[in-house]
Amino acid sequence: MIASMPRRSKTPAVRKAKAPEIIPEDALAEFAARMRADLPEGPAKADRRAGAAAEVRLYRRIYAWFRGAILDSVLPGGSRLPPGRTLALQLGVSRNTVTNAFEQLMAEGFLEGRPGSGTFVAELPASAIRGGERPRKPETRKGASAGELSKRGATLANLRVTRSRNPGVGGVPDAQGVAPTFAPGVPGLDRFPCEEFARLSAKVYRDVQVAPESFGYTAPAGLRTLRETIAAHLSIDRGVRCEADQIVIVNGSQQGLDLCARLLLDPGDQAFVEDPGYLGARGAFAAAGAKIVGVPVHGKDGLDIRALSKVAGSRGKTKRRGLIYVTPSHQFPLGMTMSLTRRLELLEVARESGLTIIEDDYDSEYRYDGRPISAMQGLDESGRSVVYLGTFSKVLAPGLRLGYLVLPPQLVDAFVSARALVDRQPPVVAQETVARYMAGGGFHRHLRRMRELYRERRANLLLGLSDLPLVPFASDTGLHVTAAITDEYLKSRGRRRKAAPLDRELALRAAQAGLDLPALSNYYLNPDGANQLQGFLFGFAAFPLAVMRTGFRRLQSVFE
Repeated sequence: MIASMPRRSKTPAVRKAKAPEIIPEDALAEFAARMRADLPEGPAKADRRAGAAAEVRLYRRIYAWFRGAILDSVLPGGSRLPPGRTLALQLGVSRNTVTNAFEQLMAEGFLEGRPGSGTFVAELPASAIRGGERPRKPETRKGASAGELSKRGATLANLRVTRSRNPGVGGVPDAQGVAPTFAPGVPGLDRFPCEEFARLSAKVYRDVQVAPESFGYTAPAGLRTLRETIAAHLSIDRGVRCEADQIVIVNGSQQGLDLCARLLLDPGDQAFVEDPGYLGARGAFAAAGAKIVGVPVHGKDGLDIRALSKVAGSRGKTKRRGLIYVTPSHQFPLGMTMSLTRRLELLEVARESGLTIIEDDYDSEYRYDGRPISAMQGLDESGRSVVYLGTFSKVLAPGLRLGYLVLPPQLVDAFVSARALVDRQPPVVAQETVARYMAGGGFHRHLRRMRELYRERRANLLLGLSDLPLVPFASDTGLHVTAAITDEYLKSRGRRRKAAPLDRELALRAAQAGLDLPALSNYYLNPDGANQLQGFLFGFAAFPLAVMRTGFRRLQSVFE
């Protein structure tokens, strides 16, 4: 901070107004000394060494210094500043550096130039002056007050989705971006085809030089090259019936769910979801004002269609709004695959009730016993009942932020319009790179390699779980295994299955040991209700055997 300035002398009675004073030499000398202290090399040396780059850094320092002095009342309004040449000599910098700082301060209203008189500190409102006090850090609060958030904002803020509010929900990396051991839903990024992606991306940028317009605004639905390659892949590998024009590219499946919620739900509409089920989908629908209705998931086949029929009913004489969200190929979080019979029954319920089905096919490309199960969308003879949601986050990498919606024809125009308003368009280079990767066969080669790797890592996980009081659910698909706590362990801890969930307590202890074990009870609509299963979700795709072994040793202490 600039040294405190001497009090001004009283103005002689014969003068009508005070004459603005220049900064005293001692204050200017103090300013220069502090400037040099902050720049050990010395400003002039820095100027000579790094040229324009150093000058930019120095002018920002001078600008910040004067700005702070004005706001702290060290330089009162009306004070006249020395000429730029004088200040430059005093500080040991170029005159241009000082001029640039003064011009920025003038542009922002801190200084004003008076022709023929010089440069002066502007007279600022009293509310802008800090009175010499150091600025306080913004007050840290755990949550916004009721008056600051809309109803939708308050709903979003209080959802049980983020790890910061709910340790044990899972899937969130640490501050360095590294997934804690056993984090579910994280692919094996140690085997991501970086070299091939780098080569393809470089080729995309070279092509942009030839046709720069391709790097501008593009179709909100996404690049046609990518939509065509996705359509071909889905037709052959997933049994989805679609054309490229039915596909809308989104920034991951969560944006796809948000668009579905915005366009298919009004406040008060019903959203039927699996219970237990994916919190991200439930949160998107709740934020849209929907009434969340849980449908039990149990047995080997998944969703209880009879229970759904009772709560969904029939549409009556008018078309009904609402939706049914399901993960039929790999139920999240329990892991079972919905049988063909139940899929057909679900489609019939949707037709009878007038509800739209959201089929989330988030990681079913990775099946370890036979070929992946075809999507339910391909069974919809009408082609009007199912919105199919896919993502590259699990098969390639979450950082690509690419997913896609396959829409019934009657919904395409509305979703494209909404996509343009929400996010304008997906990233061009990422889209084109993935399109070329798929068209060149790299995508399918990557899937084959990763299936083998994940099959091995999954076997390592199951072997390690055999030494713990856990029972894995039967599942041969996806990137995680869910395991229930045994009744014997619950009894040994004085707990019953109907008692308050123990898995959340253990999840917190596991987090302290560097493990990410989402508690299964968190995924129920009523986490504290009776009769729900207790256990954990174990990710295996991102973790080599050595990492798992360390994780299991830590996990043993959690159960002790």
